[in-house]
Amino acid sequence: MNFSEINPFGRYVRYLKITENSSFNTVLPLDCRLFYVKKGVGKIKIDNEIFTLPMGALLYINSFVPYTLLKSDVRYLAINFDFTNRHSHLTTPLPPIPVSRKEEFSPVECVTFEDAPCFNRFLFLENASALLEAFEEAEVEFTEKPPFYNLKNSAQIINILTFLFRTAELGSSNEKGFDAEKVAQYIRDHLSEELNGDTLAEHFHFHKNYISNRFCRHYGKPIHSYILEMRITKAISLLESGRSNIGEIAAKVGFCDRNYFARYFKKVTGTTPRAYLQKHKK
Repeated sequence: MNFSEINPFGRYVRYLKITENSSFNTVLPLDCRLFYVKKGVGKIKIDNEIFTLPMGALLYINSFVPYTLLKSDVRYLAINFDFTNRHSHLTTPLPPIPVSRKEEFSPVECVTFEDAPCFNRFLFLENASALLEAFEEAEVEFTEKPPFYNLKNSAQIINILTFLFRTAELGSSNEKGFDAEKVAQYIRDHLSEELNGDTLAEHFHFHKNYISNRFCRHYGKPIHSYILEMRITKAISLLESGRSNIGEIAAKVGFCDRNYFARYFKKVTGTTPRAYLQKHKK
C-alpha cells in the first residue's frame, strides 16, 4: 500500500489515565494506536525497549505489534484507528488481546507501506506538541458525535499521520538552521523575480546544492519543479480573478517570454492561457 491511498477510520478516541498503581500485561492491538501525552510522563515498552514519553510526545503502534503500558503518572490522548475504511462497520472499541492468545485472533487489517516504512511497526516522536489541537478536536468530535464527525476525525488522523511521515521519512526541515518551508514561502512570495539555485543560495546563505538536496527531501520534488508549479498556480489564480493581459500575467509569475509561458501553461493545463481565460468567463 502507498501512503497516498490511506482513508483512515477512527474507531475510538479517548483520554487514558495511567498511575503508579496501574498494572498492565503485554498485549497485541487489533487495530492501530496513537498515544499522545497530554500531561505527565508516560512509559511504554515495545520490543524490549522502554520509551519514555514526555509531555507532547507521540507514539504510533501498528496493529498486532505487542506493547506494554508501564506504571507512570500520565494522561494520554489515544486514538484507535485503521488506515482504511474497509472495516468501518466495526464501530465498537476493540480491546487489545493478551500475547498468549495471539493464535486465536487476527488484526482487523494488516497494512504495510512501500513508500512509508516508518508506519510498518511503530514510531516514536519526542516532540509532537504541534498536534495537540488535532488530538483534542478528535476527542471532542468522537465524544459529542455531531453530524459527519467520522469524516472530520478521518481528516485529523490524516493530518497527524502526515506530520509523522514528514518528520520520520523526510527529516527535520530545520536542520542546522535550514528551513525548507521558509524557502518554499520565499519562492511563493517572489514568483515575479529570478529564482534559481544561485539566487536562493545568496538569500539563505547556504550552498545551492545543500538547499536543493534538503528541499527535495522535504517536498519530494526538485526546486525548479516547485517554482514552475507555483508559477502556473499563480497564473491560474490571476486568470480567474479577471486579469486579461497575458503578457502582464506572464511577467507577474516570472516568465520573461510570453510565448514560452503560453507553451508551458498549455503543457501543464492542457489549454492556452487565452483559452483558459475565455472558458472561465463563460
